[in-house]
Amino acid sequence: MDTEFRTKGFSKLLPNTKHETALFTSLVLGVPLSAVWMWLVILPDYHSVYNGAVLAHFLLIVLLVFNVMTNMIMVMRVDASGDASVLPVILKPDWKFCHWCELNSPPRSYHCHECDTCILRRDHHCKFTGCCIGLHNQRFFFMAMIYSLIGLTYGLYYQFPIVFTALGVSWYMFTPALLAPHLAWMLGYISHWSLVVATVHCTALTAWSVVIYVLWTQVHVLLTGQTQYESKNNVTKYNVSTMFNVKMMLGQRWYLAVLSAFVRSPIPSDGLSFATTKSHEEPKDI
Repeated sequence: MDTEFRTKGFSKLLPNTKHETALFTSLVLGVPLSAVWMWLVILPDYHSVYNGAVLAHFLLIVLLVFNVMTNMIMVMRVDASGDASVLPVILKPDWKFCHWCELNSPPRSYHCHECDTCILRRDHHCKFTGCCIGLHNQRFFFMAMIYSLIGLTYGLYYQFPIVFTALGVSWYMFTPALLAPHLAWMLGYISHWSLVVATVHCTALTAWSVVIYVLWTQVHVLLTGQTQYESKNNVTKYNVSTMFNVKMMLGQRWYLAVLSAFVRSPIPSDGLSFATTKSHEEPKDI
């Protein structure tokens, strides 16, 4: 059964806790500021005059920032809890009763205490957006990570030669100065500008490492048709096929969904029931 997602009101989009608000603020400011850094610091070091190459870099950066931000907005905008009005009063097989919501909860749904509701096919709670990743918004989270990885790799590749030149230290001092630029600056090994460049580079490396880890977990559950909980508890009955698993995360039009958050790509589940390996087993000759 193909379904479209429900959206939350704008008053419910922002994170509730100070910790998540701080992380959300770093995301909202960090992504566009990284683009400004590329435009004003990195690209001028490679191109002294405006030409076609500069325009290509500019458009690529705009595309990456746009896709990261729009997918993250959709992560927050889509209601991952679904519609409580369609939940049955009678407890069905494989369903469970949620004592916090006081509602019957379908298979693969779990209660999130941060969101204070049950999430359909809950994967995890994202601290940067202050909301859960589940059936209806995991596609946007996955693509935000993909475009973040592309952008960070692209930026780090072009930035590394500039960092090496800016630090201006010997090769055996480069790694210590890069990993602890504040100490190198206090000891007089690097300048104020070198401190800024090294700090930006270390921040980007940290973000790149986090994205790599998160994306690795997402690729794993994508290929196996699992959630984080199911992966940890070796629940494999929803692993129908690789292509079916891709459609369960990215939707029926997955090949277009990877291009933009605005592409309509219905998921082949209503969140109340799910196909299993047993229900998709091919008939055997007797």
